[in-house]
Amino acid sequence: MNKFEEQLINNGIIDSPLTKFEISDYYDKVTIEYEKSTFKINCTFKNCFETNFKHDLSYTKQENDYKYFVQDIVITEKDDFFYIHILAWPFDGKIVCKEIDIEKTEK
Repeated sequence: MNKFEEQLINNGIIDSPLTKFEISDYYDKVTIEYEKSTFKINCTFKNCFETNFKHDLSYTKQENDYKYFVQDIVITEKDDFFYIHILAWPFDGKIVCKEIDIEKTEK
């Protein structure tokens, strides 16, 4: 298990709803955020070379009517790249990047 994956899992990402999911204009940065009762985690994948997210077409998107709950996250490292697979139904995504920044802030 990669140290970043371990840090996210140990801080409760599994079964947590994402409170922020953002891809930069040029697809070079992806930010996800989730909250627990006493802290917030902001995870930014930087210097991205691939971002690919598929959304379940049967899930109706209504403003503020849906949440993405993380079921699984896998981060592997190879040849100076991080390969991230995140399953947060109703989407499933893949990111390939050079840097990962995880910030934990207390509430």
